[in-house]
Amino acid sequence: MSAKMILVVEDDALHRRVLGDILRAGGYEVTEAENREVAIETAVQQKPELVLLNAQMTSDPGIEIVRALRADQRSWSIPIIALTVHARPGQEQRLIEAGCNAHHSRPISVRDLLVLIETFLSRPIARVAEAPPLPGTVLPRPGEDRWPFRQKAVVVYAVRRGLLSIEDACERYRMSLEEFATWERAVEEHGAHGLRITRTQLYRDAPRRRRIEEDVG
Repeated sequence: MSAKMILVVEDDALHRRVLGDILRAGGYEVTEAENREVAIETAVQQKPELVLLNAQMTSDPGIEIVRALRADQRSWSIPIIALTVHARPGQEQRLIEAGCNAHHSRPISVRDLLVLIETFLSRPIARVAEAPPLPGTVLPRPGEDRWPFRQKAVVVYAVRRGLLSIEDACERYRMSLEEFATWERAVEEHGAHGLRITRTQLYRDAPRRRRIEEDVG
């Protein structure tokens, strides 16, 4: 079985080489990028299994690279781990909100980093035929008040692809398992556009559905 590929995004040549050596010793294939442009091009063309990103590069803000990867339909689902050092208050949370799946603080613990990487690469990912609802869609930020159907669909697809667990999604977006199950059922039955139905419509229709079920029973 071929080694899984990891894209290392790092503008410091020495750090890039060290990270590459660590990953190769861990059994991974490594491809590299030193700036945003190369990172996006490499992610799209080579389709790595994971991106390991220096969040504090001097050439390009790491958070902007994360947003660009999440905004491209061809790379939006690739797991991203950000590397930080002496992160400013709130920086790691902003990275997560921008689309990072996890972060790891420098100085690097080789063992902890490899365990974190394997956590993502060993997750079973549901292979679904649907593409993301629209190009440019990204995971909604926590605390969103409005939920357009496209954003709901992105959350469902992210869970299906193993980028979020159902528990993580419910905690991140403050919803119940029942509510998420309703979204997922709508996508399964009608595709992303099945999520256009409002919660009010859903509960308004519930008594009618129960009457139909009772009549059929």
